[in-house]
Amino acid sequence: MSQIVSKQDLLLSAIVLVVAMLMMLIPLKWLSLITTPFSMRTFGIRKIKRWHSRTDTLGNLMLWISLIFCVGFPWIPYSPLIYLFWLTFTWLCTVSRAVRMSQVRLRSIKIQVIFLINLIYGVGILAGFGFYNDYVLWVRSYEYANLVAAGEALQPMLYLTNSAPAAYLVQILILAVPVMNLWGQFKYMRLENTFKAANMFTYWMKSLLVLVLTAGLGIFGGEGLHLIYQHQDPVPIYSIVPMERQDLEDVPADAANPEDQAVDPNAGQTDPNADPNAQPTDPNTDPNAQPVDPNAEIVDPNVDPNAIDPYTAPVDPYEGESY
Repeated sequence: MSQIVSKQDLLLSAIVLVVAMLMMLIPLKWLSLITTPFSMRTFGIRKIKRWHSRTDTLGNLMLWISLIFCVGFPWIPYSPLIYLFWLTFTWLCTVSRAVRMSQVRLRSIKIQVIFLINLIYGVGILAGFGFYNDYVLWVRSYEYANLVAAGEALQPMLYLTNSAPAAYLVQILILAVPVMNLWGQFKYMRLENTFKAANMFTYWMKSLLVLVLTAGLGIFGGEGLHLIYQHQDPVPIYSIVPMERQDLEDVPADAANPEDQAVDPNAGQTDPNADPNAQPTDPNTDPNAQPVDPNAEIVDPNVDPNAIDPYTAPVDPYEGESY
């Protein structure tokens, strides 16, 4: 446990806790004024006459957008930055509704609700952005996206021998749990004007469950998959640009390290007794071949030099005459 939970993870979690506690000191009036543009007022709320109830169309839309993003994040460029922006926007919208809960009269209850919302936002950033696991789950998720693009995702053995598909599913949970929880609270507060629980005890239990699940997957997810799949090889080197990577195995063997190439120890050495004015010779020539006179007439080896060509031989003018 001490090896998995590093000092960095504990330090980051402590910073989030301290910041959330300090934000409790901000007056509710200031929070209400700051978060006014994110309250959405009654926009998107419509009445359903058939069931004599109301529904939040805007809240449902935000939930669907969050779910689609959390599932398709490996195929979205700069998805970590987009998720950071989207989670921050979700947090501001939820805090704006928590300040305006008309059914909650006690200030202490509102402060507790806002405190837990801030904790979920902070832990969601640490786990979702990859601070807890050094971006291992992001890297593995992008690797799975590359496998899908290469057409290897349909091979059943891939899911038994490679941790990339499992890392992709774990990362979906890490991204979806905090953002879906906050949008669910936003929707409930807009419709009911109170927090999403029967009482504060159950609200604390539900919020702590979300915190433990998010932080637990962020801290233990990558190491757990490593132990399950027994990966002994180092993780391939990836580029910074999403969906683009370069594995060490893709580099040609000759170009991997030019210093490792074999070098002939006799290359470049010359014979000290050799004539410096000698002409270079062709290594493919026969050393026993006779020298050829460059002025000699070329003789066809297939023609007999003693044979008489009927077309070029001299003709006797008296041939065929009788005396």
